[in-house]
Amino acid sequence: MAAFFSGAFLLIKAEKKKPALFLSLAFFLLAIRELFRLCFLSESSIQFLRYSLLCEPPLIALMTEGCAYQFVERMARPRRIALMGFIFVSCSVIWAILGIYYPSALLTLSGDVVPVLAIGNIERAGAFLILILSVGLLWRLENILRESEGGLRWRVKYAVLGIFIIGGEFIWEMGYRLAYLKIVPVQFGINSLVLVSGVGFFVFAVVRHRLFEVEVYVSRYVVYRSVVFLGVGLYLVILGLITTVIRYTGLTYSDLAWQAFLYLSLLALVVVGLSQDVRNKIRFFINTHFFTNKYDYRKEWVEYSERLVEVQDEKEILSQLEKMIYETMFINWVTIWLKDKNNVFKQVVPQDESNGSKSIDLEHPFIKLLRESVYLIRSQKYGYLNDLGILKLPDSITSFIDENNIALAVPLLAKGEFLGFIGVGPELTKLDYGQDDIDLLKGLASQTATALDMVRLHEELMQNQKLHLFNQLSIFVMHDLKNAASLLSLILQNAPTHIHDPDFQEDLLSTISSASRRLEKVMMKLRALKPPEERELRKVDIAKVVGQEVDNFRRLCSGIEIKWEPPSEVYCMANEELLKNVIENLLMNAKDALDGRGEISVTVDKVDDQVVIRVSDNGPGIPVDFLEQKLFRPFQTTKKDGLGIGLWQVKNFVEAMKGRITVKTSPGMGTTFEIILSCE
Repeated sequence: MAAFFSGAFLLIKAEKKKPALFLSLAFFLLAIRELFRLCFLSESSIQFLRYSLLCEPPLIALMTEGCAYQFVERMARPRRIALMGFIFVSCSVIWAILGIYYPSALLTLSGDVVPVLAIGNIERAGAFLILILSVGLLWRLENILRESEGGLRWRVKYAVLGIFIIGGEFIWEMGYRLAYLKIVPVQFGINSLVLVSGVGFFVFAVVRHRLFEVEVYVSRYVVYRSVVFLGVGLYLVILGLITTVIRYTGLTYSDLAWQAFLYLSLLALVVVGLSQDVRNKIRFFINTHFFTNKYDYRKEWVEYSERLVEVQDEKEILSQLEKMIYETMFINWVTIWLKDKNNVFKQVVPQDESNGSKSIDLEHPFIKLLRESVYLIRSQKYGYLNDLGILKLPDSITSFIDENNIALAVPLLAKGEFLGFIGVGPELTKLDYGQDDIDLLKGLASQTATALDMVRLHEELMQNQKLHLFNQLSIFVMHDLKNAASLLSLILQNAPTHIHDPDFQEDLLSTISSASRRLEKVMMKLRALKPPEERELRKVDIAKVVGQEVDNFRRLCSGIEIKWEPPSEVYCMANEELLKNVIENLLMNAKDALDGRGEISVTVDKVDDQVVIRVSDNGPGIPVDFLEQKLFRPFQTTKKDGLGIGLWQVKNFVEAMKGRITVKTSPGMGTTFEIILSCE
């Protein structure tokens, strides 16, 4: 009743398409089969059981094709699938006709003491056919379930489970039938119970989820992974066939021989499954017989893109390209040539370290030909041809092609630049390359060329960054040298007048010593070429350090009045070397702003738990736009010969001492820099 209801529902409610029609007929046959079995159990007439057997192969054939047509329109060769279905259904019908005309070859009642329902030759062939169809049915169901994701899997899983149960029941029943060559009516109850559960799941999915509005596409890679499942099914079929032959011929075997057979069969299955050559042949057969396109371009494109995301240099890109070509195409030879900085094309894949890489120049005839072509093929049928047609090539090109075993070549182009080319050897199938192979290799070449171009641009950018960093370092060095040179210049300017003054002589030696130490630090930085270490903060007498810098600066500057009233000891957490550099830079900037005449004021005050250092001048002040947008930024200056480093360093040094710096300025009234340091 459940099977009859399912068939009627599909026929009435579902859209009149092939999947619904095939499955509805299959369920009607299943209902008729169970009805005949019920009649056999009530009437004990073997004829009813024969009628039930006649329903089995057609119903499995129709159920298999019904599942296939759920996604056959998205597969590449629906006509071939339809032809295979027609053959299976036709074989089932022919088998049923033979069973009608030769009922004794279908099922007989034998046995004197205990009656046995022995199957005949026609039923044995039918059971074998059902076993094959059932394995194919489960294989298709596996593909549908694998390819369904998320909500789609939730909608189809109960229908798949229901038909899977039905197919699995037939596999178990046919396997038992072939192994023992008989039918056991006592098993009909459990068989019917299993079938009812399967039909129930299917009906639930059809009613609840509108199953036949779902369209499922099966990827070729799901088919590849299902080959193991199909192999197990074939193994069971072969096992049942051999068992049938042994029982039919009356042969016997020992337990040892049987175990040896099982072991050798499984070993052969594993060997076949692990053979790369066998897997390639299976993959090629599926690609060329069941799909319009030989390759799944979307899958290959996404996978190769994901691989390229992780690469860091040109060598890794080429390694991934080589690996991708070997995994995807049916070949055993790949050669890749790239142009170097001298416009010489070198073979980078494969690399022969013993003999060195091969190379050709930009004017080689093969390079000239490929630069003007989308692809180049060496065909067994047509000779040499490219996108423009059949070619007659000179010996210089054909000898290069033969020497490098190139059957298909495509250029590596990035932004119109010819970077090199990819060449692959003949296909293992001994067939000529077609448009699918060209499109795949062109796609990989396009991705590779783009990745190579990006890597090279990245390398150029890194070089430019290194050059930029070197230039920045040079500017910092020049700034330190400039300050040292300024101090020495002031000494030279005052030397003719004060050279005999003992105090000036003392200042002269002190200034030269300071400049010498500064130059030594610059040289140490250049040798180390690394960022300066963090400076240790300790309690420093701020007034003393500032006073020393002011005194040194006052001796060197004539014409500028420096106001400084040293306070009592003022201690604060700071770094003496950084603080000296800060005060020196601010005093030098104030001097430059006054242009030789004016007043500089320096004060140190303690306010609560902070020390405030002020350096002021009465110069022209800082322009408002520069103050708001460029002050304290590197390489920004208002001086004609300035480098724009001093105030940027001052700000960084103050912040390194956990302090802050502010500035107040008025046009024509001067500028005041205020440094605030913590005493804690």
